[in-house]
Amino acid sequence: MRRDYTRWHLHGEGSSDEDEEGSDEDGDNSSDDEQNIDDIHSMIRDAYPHMRDVEETSGSESQDPNEEAKEFYRLVKEADQPIYLGCKKYSNLSFIVKLMHIKCKNSWSNNSFTILLELLKDAFPMCEKLPISHYGAKKIVSDLGLNYDKIDACKNDCMLYYKEHSEADKC
Repeated sequence: MRRDYTRWHLHGEGSSDEDEEGSDEDGDNSSDDEQNIDDIHSMIRDAYPHMRDVEETSGSESQDPNEEAKEFYRLVKEADQPIYLGCKKYSNLSFIVKLMHIKCKNSWSNNSFTILLELLKDAFPMCEKLPISHYGAKKIVSDLGLNYDKIDACKNDCMLYYKEHSEADKC
């Protein structure tokens, strides 16, 4: 491989064996922890882009925040609170986002996800804010603008049952 090639780790490119040999031999994961925190804050800023200006000038005015601003500040607060006392790697929000990502990538059913959340809640009672159902997790994630609509496709993948075809049952 060319030595001047830039690896795009954030776009899914893996690292080569050469990169792995020189990486983090002392086991210090503090940069990973900071990256995790920065990622969730970036998601919040992306979901509420017009709140950036408000965040920077919040000390100058004494106005009550509107509903959207309250939601933004609630998410920021939730992103700063660890999932349990002493945890530095995950906030409740970042942990739920990661779990939902795993659910989507592996095509878990909503019921299997709820069962996993119940098990995690039972095994780790110190994670008090962890939701106990898929519905609860989806509600939290939807506040970040990560909600979705399921669109069915025909078995041959020749059409989507969407918009004017949403009621169709065959292609």
